[in-house]
Amino acid sequence: TIQGLAAASATRVLALKFDTGGALWVGTDAGAARLAAGGVFRVIEETRGKAVTAILPRTKEGGAWLATAGGQIFECGAAGADGHVAARPLNSEVLQSAEADRPDELELTSLVEGEGGVVYAGTRSRGLLSFERGEAKEINSRPRVYFVEALERDARGVVWMGGRGESGLYEARDWLRPVRTGEGLGTVTALRAGAGNDLWVGTERRGVFRFRDARLVSRFTFEGTAGGLRSDHIYAIHVDREGVVWFGTDRGVCRFDPRSPRNERLASDAQSNFVRALYRTKKGELLVGTNRGLFVRDAKTSAWRAVAELERQSVYAIAEDAAGRLVVGTAGGLHVNVSLKVRPQVVEQASEPPEGTLETSRVQGSASEKADDVSAAQTAREAAQTDASPQPAPSPAAKGRKKEREQGGSGGGGFSVRAIRVFQGATYLATYGRGVERLDGERRTLVWPVAPDADASLREVTTLHAEDERRLWIGTARAGLYVLENSEVKAAGGEFDKLKGSAVRAIEGSETRGLWVATNAGLYALDKGRLVEML
Repeated sequence: TIQGLAAASATRVLALKFDTGGALWVGTDAGAARLAAGGVFRVIEETRGKAVTAILPRTKEGGAWLATAGGQIFECGAAGADGHVAARPLNSEVLQSAEADRPDELELTSLVEGEGGVVYAGTRSRGLLSFERGEAKEINSRPRVYFVEALERDARGVVWMGGRGESGLYEARDWLRPVRTGEGLGTVTALRAGAGNDLWVGTERRGVFRFRDARLVSRFTFEGTAGGLRSDHIYAIHVDREGVVWFGTDRGVCRFDPRSPRNERLASDAQSNFVRALYRTKKGELLVGTNRGLFVRDAKTSAWRAVAELERQSVYAIAEDAAGRLVVGTAGGLHVNVSLKVRPQVVEQASEPPEGTLETSRVQGSASEKADDVSAAQTAREAAQTDASPQPAPSPAAKGRKKEREQGGSGGGGFSVRAIRVFQGATYLATYGRGVERLDGERRTLVWPVAPDADASLREVTTLHAEDERRLWIGTARAGLYVLENSEVKAAGGEFDKLKGSAVRAIEGSETRGLWVATNAGLYALDKGRLVEML
């Protein structure tokens, strides 16, 4: 409760700001106050009874400027020893609105400091005003933004304006020639500079947009974040000292932490979101292989797009061979020199920002989202029960692909390629049902097991791992762990015998970092010659 203004239930907070000295200023519909020493709010008497809509801390002298909904700006000096703050109006006359239905009030919405002590204010109906030496002047810019809802200066010193309209964001390097930036943003209600050159843009009905160096990099919406953003109506944005962004909406507060994990949906169906492989190419493209295709991330828009060549294919492995060709292993075979040409349409995604996550109090997703979650969970249970997961029917496009994209040489047509590794300059394949193969150009040669009467379990190869160019580890679905070393494949033996009967899903590590093995029975680590169960 701010003593001396009004009862808490009757006072609405319209603005909050910390000044350069760390003191908190509060603007309400009944006046402004400053949090003084001892945790007590000191009312700015000159503002009593006035709705304070914006606060701008003074960078040099301390104190702040206060804007009101009645067309006045007050300059507040630094607090005295007793906590008292003196305030004086910058304009001697109360400004009038240009709206026919509100002729007696000019609502000031936002403030920004210019050069030489000039203060600029955004208004509703008269555009941008400058205040200097007690005089208010209208900025007759082209284009003219009559309803200015927000003002903000970014890390580069560039001023941004948010206004009404179909796309209300303007970059104002020159006050007389603001440049409209972005498309389809709608009315911009809040602006806040973030880390680096980020600019966060809150809108009236279209959620939050994130710009960097005047370029749109991501967008948040209520639907697109599965309710993480509580509403698409944004009224306030704050970036705290740790870089976390807070959003005030008509349904509560939520936060975005750029350092925390987040979820991204590749497409609307559950199978396209069942991820089996991740890979970053030498050119920097991020690829994801799923139960229903290969997806590539658009670095400019953060959208996921489906690769046309592998549409509806279950992708298990992605790699680049020594020749720089993109090689992809699928349930239907091997694809060599894959083109990343995408389908024309953009694949739907649920979370758009390039990093971080939106968090709120628990919000239930839509019925379709819950159904996708249940479907994905069911698919995961089925995949855990058997190494061979059900595959979708091939599309006509898949049936018509060129033969040179498929595996060549020594046969193996239709076998599932589960892993691809470059080892000692050669490309090796884990082909489930056939064994370990080496890819030379378009020709595939069976490396292990070569005996025609070899136990079928040896051919159920599930994963590969190249350890420091010294040995190639081979994981199987039932026969345990094997190693290719000095051109010879042999059982890992010793401590690794305990893995027999378990499906080896992944192997990672090195001689210096230790070896880790993931199986359907748990996670194991090799510690001083002993295989220790970690999970």
